[in-house]
Amino acid sequence: MNLQLYRINQLRQNLEKAALAIEDDRSSYHYKTLLEALQKQCDKVEEGHFSICEEENILEHSYFQDEVFENLKTDYDSIIEQLYEKLQQHQPVHKASVKIPKIVIPILTGSYESWSSFYDLFLKIIHEDNSLTDTEKMQYLKTHVKDDAAKLIRHLTVCESNYATAWTLLKKRYENERMIITKHIDNILNIQKVKCGIIGKHTVVAPSNEHVRKTINTAEVGSACDAKQRIGAARRSDWLRDDATHATHANFAT
Repeated sequence: MNLQLYRINQLRQNLEKAALAIEDDRSSYHYKTLLEALQKQCDKVEEGHFSICEEENILEHSYFQDEVFENLKTDYDSIIEQLYEKLQQHQPVHKASVKIPKIVIPILTGSYESWSSFYDLFLKIIHEDNSLTDTEKMQYLKTHVKDDAAKLIRHLTVCESNYATAWTLLKKRYENERMIITKHIDNILNIQKVKCGIIGKHTVVAPSNEHVRKTINTAEVGSACDAKQRIGAARRSDWLRDDATHATHANFAT
Protein backbone atom coordinates (compact mmCIF):
# COMPACT_ATOMS: atom_id res chain seq x y z
CA MET A 1 0.00 0.00 0.00
CA ASN A 2 2.86 2.42 0.82
CA LEU A 3 4.35 1.94 -2.64
CA GLN A 4 0.97 2.64 -4.24
CA LEU A 5 0.48 5.82 -2.22
CA TYR A 6 3.99 6.95 -3.20
CA ARG A 7 3.24 6.37 -6.89
CA ILE A 8 -0.05 8.26 -6.60
CA ASN A 9 1.69 11.20 -4.91
CA GLN A 10 4.33 11.30 -7.66
CA LEU A 11 1.70 11.19 -10.41
CA ARG A 12 -0.32 13.94 -8.75
CA GLN A 13 2.75 16.18 -8.52
CA ASN A 14 3.45 15.66 -12.22
CA LEU A 15 -0.19 16.39 -13.05
CA GLU A 16 0.18 19.72 -11.27
CA LYS A 17 3.32 20.47 -13.30
CA ALA A 18 1.47 19.54 -16.49
CA ALA A 19 -1.38 21.89 -15.57
CA LEU A 20 1.12 24.76 -15.28
CA ALA A 21 2.67 23.81 -18.63
CA ILE A 22 -0.76 23.85 -20.25
CA GLU A 23 -1.24 27.45 -19.17
CA ASP A 24 2.05 28.40 -20.86
CA ASP A 25 2.83 28.24 -24.55
CA ARG A 26 5.28 25.32 -24.70
CA SER A 27 6.55 23.38 -27.69
CA SER A 28 4.73 20.34 -29.07
CA TYR A 29 7.77 18.23 -28.09
CA HIS A 30 7.34 19.33 -24.47
CA TYR A 31 3.67 18.41 -24.43
CA LYS A 32 4.34 15.06 -26.07
CA THR A 33 7.04 14.27 -23.51
CA LEU A 34 4.64 15.14 -20.69
CA LEU A 35 2.00 12.86 -22.19
CA GLU A 36 4.32 9.88 -22.44
CA ALA A 37 5.63 10.35 -18.89
CA LEU A 38 2.14 10.68 -17.39
CA GLN A 39 0.86 7.66 -19.27
CA LYS A 40 3.72 5.47 -18.03
CA GLN A 41 3.08 6.60 -14.46
CA CYS A 42 -0.63 5.96 -14.85
CA ASP A 43 0.03 2.40 -16.03
CA LYS A 44 2.03 1.67 -12.86
CA VAL A 45 -0.60 3.26 -10.60
CA GLU A 46 -3.39 1.32 -12.27
CA GLU A 47 -1.44 -1.94 -12.02
CA GLY A 48 -0.87 -1.31 -8.32
CA HIS A 49 -4.54 -0.49 -7.78
CA PHE A 50 -5.76 -3.77 -9.25
CA SER A 51 -3.20 -5.70 -7.19
CA ILE A 52 -4.45 -4.05 -4.00
CA CYS A 53 -8.06 -4.86 -4.90
CA GLU A 54 -7.20 -8.55 -4.80
CA GLU A 55 -6.05 -8.37 -1.19
CA GLU A 56 -8.39 -9.43 1.61
CA ASN A 57 -9.76 -7.13 4.31
CA ILE A 58 -8.49 -4.03 2.53
CA LEU A 59 -11.71 -2.23 1.60
CA GLU A 60 -11.90 -0.47 4.98
CA HIS A 61 -8.60 1.31 4.30
CA SER A 62 -8.81 5.06 3.78
CA TYR A 63 -7.42 4.48 0.27
CA PHE A 64 -10.82 3.06 -0.69
CA GLN A 65 -12.97 5.04 1.71
CA ASP A 66 -11.63 8.36 0.34
CA GLU A 67 -11.69 7.10 -3.28
CA VAL A 68 -8.05 8.11 -3.73
CA PHE A 69 -7.60 6.25 -7.02
CA GLU A 70 -10.93 7.38 -8.51
CA ASN A 71 -10.24 11.06 -7.73
CA LEU A 72 -6.77 10.81 -9.20
CA LYS A 73 -8.17 9.19 -12.33
CA THR A 74 -10.60 12.06 -12.84
CA ASP A 75 -7.81 14.64 -12.62
CA TYR A 76 -5.60 12.52 -14.87
CA ASP A 77 -8.21 12.23 -17.63
CA SER A 78 -8.79 15.98 -17.54
CA ILE A 79 -5.08 16.82 -17.89
CA ILE A 80 -4.56 14.25 -20.65
CA GLU A 81 -7.45 15.70 -22.66
CA GLN A 82 -6.02 19.22 -22.31
CA LEU A 83 -2.58 18.04 -23.42
CA TYR A 84 -4.06 16.47 -26.54
CA GLU A 85 -5.83 19.74 -27.31
CA LYS A 86 -2.50 21.58 -26.98
CA LEU A 87 -0.82 19.13 -29.33
CA GLN A 88 -3.57 19.57 -31.91
CA GLN A 89 -3.10 23.33 -31.76
CA HIS A 90 0.56 22.85 -32.66
CA GLN A 91 -0.20 20.70 -35.70
CA PRO A 92 0.84 22.43 -38.96
CA VAL A 93 -2.01 23.60 -41.17
CA HIS A 94 -1.73 22.36 -44.75
CA LYS A 95 -3.53 24.35 -47.41
CA ALA A 96 -5.39 22.15 -49.86
CA SER A 97 -6.42 23.20 -53.33
CA VAL A 98 -9.76 21.48 -52.86
CA LYS A 99 -11.74 21.75 -49.67
CA ILE A 100 -12.72 18.29 -48.50
CA PRO A 101 -15.63 18.08 -46.07
CA LYS A 102 -14.61 16.90 -42.62
CA ILE A 103 -15.87 13.43 -41.80
CA VAL A 104 -17.70 13.46 -38.49
CA ILE A 105 -17.77 10.21 -36.54
CA PRO A 106 -21.23 9.69 -34.99
CA ILE A 107 -21.49 9.50 -31.21
CA LEU A 108 -22.31 6.07 -29.81
CA THR A 109 -25.16 6.75 -27.41
CA GLY A 110 -25.71 3.21 -26.20
CA SER A 111 -28.55 2.39 -28.58
CA TYR A 112 -28.10 -0.62 -30.85
CA GLU A 113 -29.31 1.41 -33.83
CA SER A 114 -26.36 3.82 -33.50
CA TRP A 115 -23.72 1.07 -33.45
CA SER A 116 -23.35 0.37 -37.18
CA SER A 117 -22.75 3.95 -38.32
CA PHE A 118 -20.40 4.61 -35.39
CA TYR A 119 -18.47 1.36 -35.84
CA ASP A 120 -17.89 1.69 -39.59
CA LEU A 121 -16.43 5.20 -39.39
CA PHE A 122 -14.50 4.79 -36.15
CA LEU A 123 -12.96 1.56 -37.46
CA LYS A 124 -11.68 3.18 -40.67
CA ILE A 125 -10.71 6.61 -39.33
CA ILE A 126 -9.32 5.78 -35.88
CA HIS A 127 -8.99 2.07 -35.13
CA GLU A 128 -7.11 1.13 -38.32
CA ASP A 129 -4.92 4.25 -38.37
CA ASN A 130 -1.45 2.91 -37.55
CA SER A 131 -0.07 6.41 -37.07
CA LEU A 132 -2.11 6.76 -33.87
CA THR A 133 -1.01 5.25 -30.58
CA ASP A 134 -3.44 3.18 -28.53
CA THR A 135 -3.51 6.00 -25.98
CA GLU A 136 -4.64 8.45 -28.67
CA LYS A 137 -7.24 5.96 -29.90
CA MET A 138 -8.50 5.56 -26.33
CA GLN A 139 -8.87 9.33 -26.01
CA TYR A 140 -10.83 9.51 -29.27
CA LEU A 141 -12.99 6.59 -28.13
CA LYS A 142 -13.80 8.29 -24.82
CA THR A 143 -14.93 11.44 -26.63
CA HIS A 144 -17.21 9.55 -29.02
CA VAL A 145 -19.37 7.68 -26.52
CA LYS A 146 -22.02 8.91 -24.11
CA ASP A 147 -24.89 7.69 -21.93
CA ASP A 148 -24.90 3.88 -21.53
CA ALA A 149 -21.92 3.38 -23.85
CA ALA A 150 -19.83 5.82 -21.82
CA LYS A 151 -20.79 4.09 -18.56
CA LEU A 152 -19.56 0.79 -19.98
CA ILE A 153 -15.95 2.01 -20.23
CA ARG A 154 -16.02 4.76 -17.60
CA HIS A 155 -13.80 2.76 -15.23
CA LEU A 156 -10.98 2.59 -17.81
CA THR A 157 -8.49 5.44 -17.79
CA VAL A 158 -6.96 6.94 -20.92
CA CYS A 159 -3.77 4.90 -21.31
CA GLU A 160 -2.31 2.57 -23.88
CA SER A 161 -3.13 -0.71 -22.14
CA ASN A 162 -6.84 0.07 -21.84
CA TYR A 163 -7.77 0.74 -25.46
CA ALA A 164 -8.06 -2.89 -26.57
CA THR A 165 -10.15 -3.68 -23.48
CA ALA A 166 -12.53 -0.76 -24.06
CA TRP A 167 -12.94 -1.57 -27.77
CA THR A 168 -13.67 -5.22 -26.97
CA LEU A 169 -16.24 -4.30 -24.30
CA LEU A 170 -18.15 -2.07 -26.72
CA LYS A 171 -18.08 -4.69 -29.49
CA LYS A 172 -19.33 -7.45 -27.17
CA ARG A 173 -22.21 -5.25 -26.00
CA TYR A 174 -23.39 -3.68 -29.25
CA GLU A 175 -22.23 -5.97 -32.08
CA ASN A 176 -25.41 -7.99 -31.71
CA GLU A 177 -26.92 -8.53 -35.18
CA ARG A 178 -30.23 -9.91 -33.96
CA MET A 179 -30.76 -7.04 -31.52
CA ILE A 180 -29.80 -4.42 -34.16
CA ILE A 181 -32.28 -5.90 -36.64
CA THR A 182 -35.00 -6.11 -33.99
CA LYS A 183 -34.54 -2.46 -33.03
CA HIS A 184 -34.71 -1.28 -36.65
CA ILE A 185 -37.84 -3.36 -37.27
CA ASP A 186 -39.45 -1.96 -34.11
CA ASN A 187 -38.75 1.55 -35.39
CA ILE A 188 -40.36 0.66 -38.72
CA LEU A 189 -43.46 -0.79 -37.07
CA ASN A 190 -43.83 1.99 -34.51
CA ILE A 191 -43.11 4.94 -36.78
CA GLN A 192 -45.93 7.42 -37.28
CA LYS A 193 -47.72 6.74 -40.56
CA VAL A 194 -47.40 9.30 -43.31
CA LYS A 195 -50.19 9.30 -45.85
CA CYS A 196 -48.65 9.62 -49.28
CA GLY A 197 -51.82 9.42 -51.36
CA ILE A 198 -54.85 7.33 -52.30
CA ILE A 199 -54.79 4.54 -54.84
CA GLY A 200 -58.37 3.40 -55.43
CA LYS A 201 -59.77 2.81 -51.98
CA HIS A 202 -56.45 2.01 -50.28
CA THR A 203 -54.33 4.42 -48.26
CA VAL A 204 -50.64 4.16 -49.16
CA VAL A 205 -48.38 4.30 -46.09
CA ALA A 206 -44.71 5.33 -46.33
CA PRO A 207 -42.40 3.31 -44.08
CA SER A 208 -39.04 4.59 -42.89
CA ASN A 209 -36.76 3.84 -45.84
CA GLU A 210 -33.69 4.40 -43.70
CA HIS A 211 -34.71 1.75 -41.17
CA VAL A 212 -35.73 -0.66 -43.93
CA ARG A 213 -32.37 -0.26 -45.64
CA LYS A 214 -30.39 -0.69 -42.42
CA THR A 215 -32.45 -3.70 -41.41
CA ILE A 216 -31.93 -5.55 -44.69
CA ASN A 217 -28.27 -4.53 -45.00
CA THR A 218 -27.48 -5.67 -41.46
CA ALA A 219 -29.19 -9.03 -41.71
CA GLU A 220 -27.76 -12.23 -43.09
CA VAL A 221 -29.79 -14.15 -45.67
CA GLY A 222 -31.97 -16.00 -43.16
CA SER A 223 -32.40 -12.98 -40.91
CA ALA A 224 -33.18 -10.77 -43.89
CA CYS A 225 -36.03 -13.08 -44.89
CA ASP A 226 -37.43 -12.90 -41.35
CA ALA A 227 -37.12 -9.12 -41.42
CA LYS A 228 -38.93 -8.85 -44.76
CA GLN A 229 -41.69 -11.14 -43.51
CA ARG A 230 -42.24 -9.04 -40.39
CA ILE A 231 -42.30 -5.80 -42.37
CA GLY A 232 -44.57 -7.34 -45.02
CA ALA A 233 -46.95 -8.69 -42.40
CA ALA A 234 -47.23 -5.26 -40.81
CA ARG A 235 -47.97 -3.65 -44.17
CA ARG A 236 -50.62 -6.25 -45.01
CA SER A 237 -52.21 -5.70 -41.62
CA ASP A 238 -52.42 -1.95 -42.27
CA TRP A 239 -53.83 -2.61 -45.75
CA LEU A 240 -56.57 -4.94 -44.49
CA ARG A 241 -57.44 -2.58 -41.65
CA ASP A 242 -57.83 0.32 -44.08
CA ASP A 243 -59.85 -1.95 -46.38
CA ALA A 244 -62.22 -2.92 -43.56
CA THR A 245 -62.60 0.70 -42.48
CA HIS A 246 -63.47 1.71 -46.03
CA ALA A 247 -66.07 -1.08 -46.30
CA THR A 248 -67.66 -0.04 -43.02
CA HIS A 249 -67.97 3.53 -44.14
CA ALA A 250 -69.45 2.42 -47.50
CA ASN A 251 -72.09 0.21 -45.81
CA PHE A 252 -73.02 3.01 -43.46
CA ALA A 253 -73.46 5.40 -46.37
CA THR A 254 -75.81 3.05 -48.19
